[in-house]
Amino acid sequence: MKVIKEKMNIYICEHGCHNITVNVDKGVTPFMMKCLREGDAKRPLDKSKSKNGVCVGMAKSCMYPERINDAQDYPVAKHEWYRPDNQEYSALNNAEKDHVRNGGLLIRKITGKKPILHSENNHYSLPEYEALPKPMSNVFGKRFF
Repeated sequence: MKVIKEKMNIYICEHGCHNITVNVDKGVTPFMMKCLREGDAKRPLDKSKSKNGVCVGMAKSCMYPERINDAQDYPVAKHEWYRPDNQEYSALNNAEKDHVRNGGLLIRKITGKKPILHSENNHYSLPEYEALPKPMSNVFGKRFF
């Protein structure tokens, strides 16, 4: 068995596409996401299962495997999960901001930033993006914040 050193995940969609991602910052990632695979000359996409050159399937996480069979090639990530800086954060919609404030990472094409490793401590602290919301008033006699 080959050991995967990087914090790398493989998302497999319902149409059989493999989306390989790597974490470059600490945080949480979704269990499911839209498939990001684009067609190419070696492996074109079926037109009935793609739109604008991108697969339309939903991909499920393989839960960050740490080993793969020796017969398999070492995975090469095409996308990375990252924590946005303050400028990027301010441009996000409210749902994305909420995701990031709760420890969520965003995805982008590989930039060459060094990935974190499986062996690294997974504890992290969130940067201060903005002041947390004020406590909600009582709803049915309960305080939610």
